[in-house]
Amino acid sequence: MREKGFTLIELMIVVVIIGILAAIAIPNFMSMRSRAKEASLKSNMHTLQLAAEDFSTMSEGAYPRTCATTVSEVLVALGYPTVSTAVKSIAGAANGVSPSGSDVLLPLGFKNPFLLTTNSWESNALGTISGCSYYECFPTGASTWAEEYSIRGFGKDALLVLVLTAGQ
Repeated sequence: MREKGFTLIELMIVVVIIGILAAIAIPNFMSMRSRAKEASLKSNMHTLQLAAEDFSTMSEGAYPRTCATTVSEVLVALGYPTVSTAVKSIAGAANGVSPSGSDVLLPLGFKNPFLLTTNSWESNALGTISGCSYYECFPTGASTWAEEYSIRGFGKDALLVLVLTAGQ
C-alpha cells in the first residue's frame, strides 16, 4: 500500500527555495519606499524650477534672490517703477515647510516627502535635510535678483546627482 504525501526532503527543498526568494526580495522591497520618496523629491525640484522660470517671465528674465523675493522687488531693482500688483513670489518665505498665501507660485501642497514637518525648500543654503529642495542663485551679492540659479535636492542619505539650472 502506497502512502500519499511529501517526503521530508521535498519539504526541506521547498523551504530552502522560499528562503532564497525572501532573501532576494525583501531588501528590494525595503529600498523601494526610499526610491519612491526620492522620485517625489525630484518632482518637487522640477516644480520649484517651474516656479523659478514662471517668476523669470514676470520679472523680465531675472530670477529671485530667495524664494521670498517678489516680482515687484526685482522689477524695482532693475529700474522699473514700483508695481503694486506684482506681489508674486516663489514660496512667500525664504525657507519653509509648506507655501502659504495666494501670491505664491509653488503649489500649496508642496511638501517634503521624507519628513512632512521639516522644510521642503530652502534658499541659498545647501544643507542636509532629507527631502529638501535647495534653491541657490548666482551671482551672490546684495541685489534682490540673480542671473542664474541651481536647484539641488538632498535624498535619504546624500545630495542627489540631479542639478537643475536656469534655461534647462
